[in-house]
Amino acid sequence: MEEEEQLIHSHRGHIDEVVGIVKEEMTLLNEVDKPGSDVEVYAKGLDKVLLKKMKIISDLREKLLNFYSHLKTEEHMSKLFERNQEMAGTPGGTPRGGYVDDHEASEAFTAAGTV
Repeated sequence: MEEEEQLIHSHRGHIDEVVGIVKEEMTLLNEVDKPGSDVEVYAKGLDKVLLKKMKIISDLREKLLNFYSHLKTEEHMSKLFERNQEMAGTPGGTPRGGYVDDHEASEAFTAAGTV
């Protein structure tokens, strides 16, 4: 749950940064619209703004992908646990610590990041 809250907090911060960047863009446009403005200054400023946008988007997306990966791993482990609990209640139980086969056990540990 803490990771979820961190992602939401990061998203809110991202929105604040985007608002600041939009203000920078508006300033750039207002300056370039003035007679005698330096287009090179505008171009350099726009490049800086675009790089900043790409970085904050990339940073937030990385956090999102990490969160999503952890979420899917958790769901996968939960399903395996439930299936193993169901199988443990059947006559004869299951081999290898409740896993159906070695491949399934390996997948579970790989998904959990323990291998």
